[in-house]
Amino acid sequence: MTSVKVKTIPARIVTDRKHIFSAMLNDINEMGPIDFIEMFKETREKYETMPLAIKTKTTKIKVPKLSVQTGWLLYSQEFVTNKKVKAFELFKQFDEEEQNAGKDEKENGTISAKNFKKAIKKLGIELTTEVKSNTRFKKFNLTQVLRTEAGRMWKEADKEDYNVKAEEFNTQSIQEWRNAYEDSDGKFTLSTDDVVSKIKASGPDSPEVNIKKNMKKGDILHIMGCVGLANEVTQCSKLDELRNALLEYYKGNCA
Repeated sequence: MTSVKVKTIPARIVTDRKHIFSAMLNDINEMGPIDFIEMFKETREKYETMPLAIKTKTTKIKVPKLSVQTGWLLYSQEFVTNKKVKAFELFKQFDEEEQNAGKDEKENGTISAKNFKKAIKKLGIELTTEVKSNTRFKKFNLTQVLRTEAGRMWKEADKEDYNVKAEEFNTQSIQEWRNAYEDSDGKFTLSTDDVVSKIKASGPDSPEVNIKKNMKKGDILHIMGCVGLANEVTQCSKLDELRNALLEYYKGNCA
């Protein structure tokens, strides 16, 4: 005899069925069984078109992000990326050498202190912390060491090219951020009530105090973009300046 495998009904469907049956039972109690049956014979549209018990997920609107770069960030990112590539080439080389010698250990996301020190030395980097022979380093420790070295090298580096690149990036970034709000076709429009609601939700204090103390920079930028203040924002805008601009808008339009 061939057994038939019964598929499990998804929980969301079971919940929705319970929701419909519950509505039917409520109507039976209110109308009485006889009237309900007569009604049900005539029409079942109410139950056929009843909204789902579990609402489908709505797509969250992606808020435009204003990215800011500095010469130092560009330099350190470049330095760390380039040195990491060379470091992992060395780690691979060391692993192969240990494997050939029968001393290789299983990959566990760590690097032996010996290999760590060998790689750092070959990269020409001076360790500022002691590395004990029995210590094993997780790979993200390499990033920390490289960033420290980048900071030391930055002091003597030719900063002009990196600062120029950062300024070019920021000029393009602020324009793209402004355009995202200007060309949104109303997607980011906020009513006065919406603005007040967002400000109140940002903290436990009054709207004025929330703007001055509690609101995060990203939330302030988003509201300013939504209410037509995007052109008042620059890549150099400090948080206090943004707070003051939003506070002025709030007092003039929402208070």
